Amino acid sequence: MLTMSNFNSDFQRKEILQAVIYGDDFTHQFDPSSGKVHKLLLPLVNTPLVDYSLDWLHHNGVEEVIIYCKDGPASDEIKRHCKSVIERRNWKSMSVRVFSSADVRSLGAAVRDLYAKNIILGDFLLLKGDTLSNLNIRKLMDAHKAHKTLDNKAVMTCIFMPAERPWNQSSSETIRCSTTAPQSFSSLRVSTVATLDGKILAYQRHRRGTGLSFPSYLAFELPRALVSAQLGDPCMSVCSVELLGLFADNFDCMTSDSLVKGLLQPDDLNDCAVYQHIPKHGYAANITTFKDYEKVSLDMLRRVFTPLVPETSCTSGRRRYAHDGLRQHYWAPSSSLGYQAYHEPHSYRLQSAHIGVQLLLRRPVPQVVLGEGVQLSPKARVRSSVLGNHCIVAEDASLDCAFLGDHCNIGAGCVLTRCFLGANVTLKPNTVLAPGCVVATDVTLGPDVRLECGSLVTSAAAWQQVDEFERDDTQVERVSENGLRLLRPEGERDEGLKLDADGQHLPIWGLRDDDFLVVEEADDSTTDGDELDGPALDDNGDVLDEDEQKELEFDCEVLDSLCNGVKSKTEAGKVVLEINASRYAYNIPLENMQRIVFKNVLLCHERIEGRDDTWPAWPNCKRGLALYQPVLERYFKSASDYLNTIESLVEADERVLSCAVKLLFELTQQLEVLDDGELLAWFEAGGKTPTSPSTAFCSFKEKVAGFLTWLQTAEEESEED
Repeated sequence: MLTMSNFNSDFQRKEILQAVIYGDDFTHQFDPSSGKVHKLLLPLVNTPLVDYSLDWLHHNGVEEVIIYCKDGPASDEIKRHCKSVIERRNWKSMSVRVFSSADVRSLGAAVRDLYAKNIILGDFLLLKGDTLSNLNIRKLMDAHKAHKTLDNKAVMTCIFMPAERPWNQSSSETIRCSTTAPQSFSSLRVSTVATLDGKILAYQRHRRGTGLSFPSYLAFELPRALVSAQLGDPCMSVCSVELLGLFADNFDCMTSDSLVKGLLQPDDLNDCAVYQHIPKHGYAANITTFKDYEKVSLDMLRRVFTPLVPETSCTSGRRRYAHDGLRQHYWAPSSSLGYQAYHEPHSYRLQSAHIGVQLLLRRPVPQVVLGEGVQLSPKARVRSSVLGNHCIVAEDASLDCAFLGDHCNIGAGCVLTRCFLGANVTLKPNTVLAPGCVVATDVTLGPDVRLECGSLVTSAAAWQQVDEFERDDTQVERVSENGLRLLRPEGERDEGLKLDADGQHLPIWGLRDDDFLVVEEADDSTTDGDELDGPALDDNGDVLDEDEQKELEFDCEVLDSLCNGVKSKTEAGKVVLEINASRYAYNIPLENMQRIVFKNVLLCHERIEGRDDTWPAWPNCKRGLALYQPVLERYFKSASDYLNTIESLVEADERVLSCAVKLLFELTQQLEVLDDGELLAWFEAGGKTPTSPSTAFCSFKEKVAGFLTWLQTAEEESEED
């Protein structure tokens, strides 16, 4: 017999193992190399980055992969590429869906869009498109389920890797260590304070060698805590489906770092918990900088990613390279090496007069990959490098830690050290690229040209396609007939740093040993034109401390958001998102945020009319309250929230008292967000500090005494009736 319960169970949505890859990090860290090629398709050891992720996810039994990226020609190319990979690998158990939108410009917006599409069915793996790993996903999912069993507020488990091993180990130690211990070489480093069961209480990104600063109250509240320093952040986490709902009407974030910081805010708006998990075995890293690209590429050659190995193509699943297991050389059979190679029963081994003979005696053992159709002169010296398909390297050329795209032509006498070349790059004889040089696709340099450290070179044709506003902000210098060198700002040239989407500075590859440098979050919202010439001052001319300056800048941003909302008739929900994004960027406590939002709701109409120094007339205050009531309801959950905020406003500016009676009348009788009984009880108790009522509370109560008497009389008459 068919019952309703049977009907519901038959049609219940099956929970499957899903992974979400967000393909855009909204930075220019890999410019100009990623100008024509989306970062997901950027080759690493002659394989697009996304192919490693797809192979790993399929190997771990993931049934559906969702890739999210910005709309445009690149998104269409990603769709075609993923479809081709699925067909060539003949994967039946895993589907890949690529979503794109022109309006999505942050991780938070992407997750909100996925939430609206209702395609996430349960716990899912969230990772960046440039994350490479061979971790056991089932164990990661089980760790998250264990956290949810202990704590029903757990919505995310962040995956962190132990600190990296030193580079001074011998090659044999390196290879042996990599198979037994987890490693991470990401320049994204974090330190955390967590409970013994892994609940994160404090989270900080920092650069190596700097001190840590965590809230002091943790030392008093926790008898025991786990402090983890210098963890690698592969930008990977296991998330509950409930996490998606937080983005619907809560905070926004640009990156995974902003997401974690937002979830850890200690207030009632985000009643959730974040846990950490540090795997005991495996490898995971995120390619944030070119330095990461170099390290992960060489680790791939050291076979740290097993079962992902260079000789087997992740795109087709077929063996593509011969392999010299002694020296970790890989080469396609179609490559012309200028000498013969012979095959032994268990390995491919080169004769003694082989690649880079002058450099092979150095430690660690050099690794080399030669793509299809490579023509390599016997007199060329190559060490720790990857050459794409159909590259030509002439005699006396020296390549040390160089990464070449397809169809590159390296002339005689060229010297390349720790550099990256896109496809179709031609270097004429005696061209020298110093460490850290990045040359984009279709560039010709030389002859007899020398580029200084960290030079970023793009083609003239590609530069014309760059947005004109970005072109106006960047100066260029012609270094060849079709090559333009991008001139970085003075401070960036000196420090070797670039700014990412979080307002944090990342190193140009090869220019400094420090992998990561944190700047203050307030820099997120400042531009060159907005920077202050000196320290910020308050109304009395006193210098503001760091927290006060952040609060002042947050105050200005909230007022701008509210005024712009009035002018453009923006929905209240979108205004809330803007306010939340600013709040989490500046790390503003809940109480201070409530005071600033409430004050600016009262002020916004007066400021639009151009009156900046006066307290607004009541009609303008009333208009603000009526328009932004949904915004206030988002942040104020009880009568005490409203009344404590008004008391704080009175303490900061006594002009609020001029409209105090009308304000309480509006909140209780018109908007009905305050209950009469709760309001009277709050005044009876003595305000927000009942044991010692403040001067502001006394002034506030004296000003509205008549209104309170009227309310009390009305309450008594209502009880009698």
